Amino acid sequence: MKFLVLSDLHGLVPRISKIVQQEQPDAILLAGDIPQTIDYPVLFYNYIIKRSKRDSYINDIQGRFEERLARLQIYSGNKILKQILKFGLPTIAIHGNIETPQFRDWMDVFSERHETFFWISDRSIMIDDVQILGCGWVASENGRAKSFGEVHPIQVYRRLNHLGKQIREDARLRILLSHSPPYMTTLDFIPHKRLHAGSKPIRNFLATDKVDAIICGHIHESPNAYRSHEGWWGVNAGALVEDMACIVDTEKKLIKWYNKVSNTLSPTSILYRFRWKLNYDKKERQNGLKVPMSKIEAST
Repeated sequence: MKFLVLSDLHGLVPRISKIVQQEQPDAILLAGDIPQTIDYPVLFYNYIIKRSKRDSYINDIQGRFEERLARLQIYSGNKILKQILKFGLPTIAIHGNIETPQFRDWMDVFSERHETFFWISDRSIMIDDVQILGCGWVASENGRAKSFGEVHPIQVYRRLNHLGKQIREDARLRILLSHSPPYMTTLDFIPHKRLHAGSKPIRNFLATDKVDAIICGHIHESPNAYRSHEGWWGVNAGALVEDMACIVDTEKKLIKWYNKVSNTLSPTSILYRFRWKLNYDKKERQNGLKVPMSKIEAST
């Protein structure tokens, strides 16, 4: 089965017509952080008027301006999903760490109204003989949540345990669609901080042999592929807001990254890519770069 994977859109409408036409994917996977993240008037107020730092902005959008951000997210999410659903492909989505509770509720309703869209947060779905299990939750550092989709690591363990009970024995392939990558892999490394920022609960879940693979996002700095000595493999699709998307072909065992998939002149894209240019030791993924799964070296 061939999947087009989009992650970390942050409100940008994907430009994927050429990829869909060229690759003919069987389904589209959305690995979280779908709607708009930045409320520009609130950002301007905090950084320019108040001359405060990022924490003040986060406190505002998670406090007195949460309803405003939720409306912005629903507006941008609706625009994105309507564009994606025009291709008529099954589209399977989870939340990430930036979706407000109101947006997650809205996605449940949107899924009920559109027969080709499947919102699988804490749920699973069968596409032919492939089972996809969804977990968008991010394990917070030190148990302190900094964003809407962050929860205590114990909560992530509980939700993964719930997902594990949904495993289908008749599935030929089981894929965990996760926002967070697993901890201590090539999928979660942040070069400029020199640390691995993935999820320990996700890594431990993969070690139980309940699933065969993970497709994820979240860590923009690590678009990559990984194969574990434990037998599972994984892909970080990269961030669409930083002009990256990914094709995962499970039949041909091939992974391919694409650029030119977003409006790079949008303010949001410029902000994210400028941050990348300043801080990240970016691993370039040329447009159409192919990585056979057989070439992925196993790592611990």
